[in-house]
Amino acid sequence: MNLNKEGIDLITSFEKFESKPYQQKGDVPTIGYGNTWYENGTKVKLTDPAITKERATELFKNVVAIFVTQVKSVVKRELNDNQFSALVSYCYNRGFGKFKTSDVLNLVNVNPDDPKIQLAFKDVSMTKPQFQKGILRRRTAESALYFKK
Repeated sequence: MNLNKEGIDLITSFEKFESKPYQQKGDVPTIGYGNTWYENGTKVKLTDPAITKERATELFKNVVAIFVTQVKSVVKRELNDNQFSALVSYCYNRGFGKFKTSDVLNLVNVNPDDPKIQLAFKDVSMTKPQFQKGILRRRTAESALYFKK
């Protein structure tokens, strides 16, 4: 199970590059490709200096590797790279705490081919309606990658 190019492209297509820190949903300061913390565990602050695209790519690679390890630690079934990459994208966006208790993960660990996984990806429960359309687009893309042969 590996994070493939399709998975990386999916994540970075939704996590647009931002050189300066900005506030994301939930008022979480974010920089680069959706990073809320740096490799050393320090949280991003709105007063942090801008970063280059190269630095953002380096940060992304280091942080996404942590998510890869976290997803591997809780997935109990063998998955193909598309399935695994879709789960990493989901985890990267929601956070490991929410991922490890998600219906998506529970269904995958019972039967990775269960069609209910597609619906579980799309179960969007956002408190701010302005995020629902974007999240639904992302979950649809993740589900499509998960079920891509």
